Amino acid sequence: MMGTAQTGAHRGWTRLLPSPWRDRVDWKYGADTGGVIPAAELESASPNLAFATSYRGTLGWVIRHFIRRLPADLAPYTFVDFGSGKGRALLVASEFAFADIVGVEFSPALQAIAQDNIARLSPRNRGRVRSVLGDAAHFALPPRDLVCYLYNPFGPPVFDAVVARIAAHARAGHEVFVIYINPRHRDVLERSGAFETIFRHRKGVIYRAAARSGARAPWPPSRTAARLTLLIWGALLAAGAILLAGLFNPSLLGIGL
Repeated sequence: MMGTAQTGAHRGWTRLLPSPWRDRVDWKYGADTGGVIPAAELESASPNLAFATSYRGTLGWVIRHFIRRLPADLAPYTFVDFGSGKGRALLVASEFAFADIVGVEFSPALQAIAQDNIARLSPRNRGRVRSVLGDAAHFALPPRDLVCYLYNPFGPPVFDAVVARIAAHARAGHEVFVIYINPRHRDVLERSGAFETIFRHRKGVIYRAAARSGARAPWPPSRTAARLTLLIWGALLAAGAILLAGLFNPSLLGIGL
């Protein structure tokens, strides 16, 4: 039994070493965000450890693809990664104009690696990126507009608690988008009635907190609204063309000279 325990501990330790299979994000920053760590090998003092999923960083291109589907002006937003692990999403988010970038991770070992990776950023970007050791279910959301990022980091009831906090943040008057990769529990967001889907992809979904009274218009517009707008503009352009043609040929308008 002792030998088995030592082997298991050694295996868990070696999983924290840099992975030989590196995402391009790691090559770009000289970072270590790779590897796969089963949930059973994660260590944390949090009582929510039982609801954690395995660690695996999102592919860098996927993170960029979803961020680029957000509104063009990201300057008013804080990017929050729930279950940020070694910080890959934080490094990628630093390539965009977010006001602040925060990762919340409950594993001390993974959070320490994330801090080392953040230190590899340029001084300009490093100052707005941080990794916080803590439990996502109790994390106090920054009092501003948010882009919340989740790569299937945990299951219910932790996921339910996080969704409830995000929804409450939106009701308090803040603009909120949720990027959910590998959305195993998207039904929690969709049945809450607090979010609307604005983008779907085989890798995940982007939600926006449902429009509030006096809130900004939804982005992007729904397909129905977009089609209606195109029909209206088409009708106006057609009417304008007929009137313009009538100026040169009144008979087209049934006007006799």
